Amino acid sequence: MNTGTICDVDFNMNADDNILEDHFEDLVQLLLPDELPDVSISNNATQSTVPEPYNRSSQFEVTNTRMSSSDPEYSKKDVSGNETSSSRQASESDVWKKQYAELTQFKHRNGHCLVPPKYKDNTSLSMWVADQRYQYDLMKKGKSSFMTIDRIKALDALDFIWNKNAYDFAMWKMRYDELKLFIHQNGHCQVPQYNGGYGCLRHWIHIQRQEYMRLKMGEASSLTNDRIEILEAIGFTWGMTN
Repeated sequence: MNTGTICDVDFNMNADDNILEDHFEDLVQLLLPDELPDVSISNNATQSTVPEPYNRSSQFEVTNTRMSSSDPEYSKKDVSGNETSSSRQASESDVWKKQYAELTQFKHRNGHCLVPPKYKDNTSLSMWVADQRYQYDLMKKGKSSFMTIDRIKALDALDFIWNKNAYDFAMWKMRYDELKLFIHQNGHCQVPQYNGGYGCLRHWIHIQRQEYMRLKMGEASSLTNDRIEILEAIGFTWGMTN
């Protein structure tokens, strides 16, 4: 074992360059460790095999003795302090279960899973149900998705509508039935603006009239002739005031 130090090598920086060559071997012996790791590549391996004492992860564990794998905060993060993929998956799973429970409550209150696209009472739920359809489409296309067979079965148990077009029609039909009932009870389609809890119905009526105007102007519209006919059949008027 070499016990010298770099200070034991005496040379003058202004001296002849041959002096450096004369002491080169001494410098090499002082700067290199006594033993180098045996880095070898097997016939079946594509990466070098590094002995355990030189493993960077083991060095990290030694120099960070206050952070052990038993610490829940440590186990959620990698050495750079970022969340691991397993912790992110656990977090996503918790959110999914919470939103599913809220959708279940929504159905118990309303008798269906037709959460409005902009549901003021629970905007996170309306975004979540839209994401379920998106994740379902990704899964059908063979792309990366959070959707699973178990989740599909759970949502099917609530009569969840997967197809976006079918969902849009079901939402339209539901508001139509509300308007039909209102006209039957009141004899007109003048839905009150501030009383009676008709906010969603009034918004839907406003959208129908907007789409009607677009159709008349030759613009793209979601309102079809069939929908116009059944609305007019129950006495709906296209005037912009209720």
